[in-house]
Amino acid sequence: MNIRGARTLMLTDDDTVQGDGFVMKFSPTGVRLPSSLVHGDTEVFAESTCPNPSRAGVSIEPFETAVGGRTPAGFDDARNFTEVKMRGPAVAQIDVVYDVPYTCAGPQSLRGRSTFTMFPSGRIVRNDAVQASTGVMIADAIMCMSTCDGSQRDATLDVFWAFAGGGDLYERGDVPIPKGNTATVQFACAQYPTHTVAVDWSTATPAWRTVDTGPIVFAYDFFANSPAVTQELQVASSTVLVAPGAETCTDMEPKTKLLDRLVLDDGTAHELVLDGTGIYTDTGAYGGRFEIRPPAGKEVRDGFAVQLDLGTPDHLGVARRAGDVEYTVQPAGGQTIIWIEGGIPDGDAIIIEVF
Repeated sequence: MNIRGARTLMLTDDDTVQGDGFVMKFSPTGVRLPSSLVHGDTEVFAESTCPNPSRAGVSIEPFETAVGGRTPAGFDDARNFTEVKMRGPAVAQIDVVYDVPYTCAGPQSLRGRSTFTMFPSGRIVRNDAVQASTGVMIADAIMCMSTCDGSQRDATLDVFWAFAGGGDLYERGDVPIPKGNTATVQFACAQYPTHTVAVDWSTATPAWRTVDTGPIVFAYDFFANSPAVTQELQVASSTVLVAPGAETCTDMEPKTKLLDRLVLDDGTAHELVLDGTGIYTDTGAYGGRFEIRPPAGKEVRDGFAVQLDLGTPDHLGVARRAGDVEYTVQPAGGQTIIWIEGGIPDGDAIIIEVF
């Protein structure tokens, strides 16, 4: 493991990610989804009761929510657990498996797997796979009486991020979203005095929903106000970036949404593709001296990670064309992850030497 001045993070044995200025905790009991995200000294998440969005979770309204620490009646702890994939210091990754029981047309459960991939910059990439109904298919949700809040209504299935109230909400181009309103936007920011939160939904279908009604909620609706609750597996992907200071949405967007691909040049130009977890990858094996750069006319505005097959080198050097760069190296099975601090300006490149 090589560290040259770059920010790092580490996933500890109690499923807590400790980074530079932020700490994300996964609940040790009940549903193991995140229970806290602290940036500096400030708790970033909002907390609410079922079926309202709370922290970073999943909801089948109005019946049940999967939220960090929640243990509803009939909860089976053995069906709720975490699987650690990477512990850092360049990238941390953890899978959360949950199974939350509820009743509608007989016994049901809200099941899923959420993968959180975290980077030293404070960027978090989340991938969700959700199944809302695992019993008899629900044909008429409004007839079901066992609900969180006592209401009888059609069903909505969504994944969400719920952040503390008190911020100012904007969409791209720094267009304000008035308080109390709902906006259908793929990218938005919540600006607070001490920090800014940006959220981008990678899923292309325009089912995004951003709401400021006390807590600031960023949600993706798989279906909304539907009498039927299907057993289909639903998937979504989102990226969150928490940055210090009151940055604008215009500043945050290129840091949150990295370029789709970079160029790896070892004499022949190859594409490094940004995978679904937010890491640039390629299937080839590389050695000697090569460079990584953005496509012409583009730039990478924030830190990023690449994962490559570099064999088992005696020497691994990382630099810029013009000088030094801060970086962190992390073994990943038979491959190597390199975290590059600070991005790459247009016309610059990262030089890697492997011998």
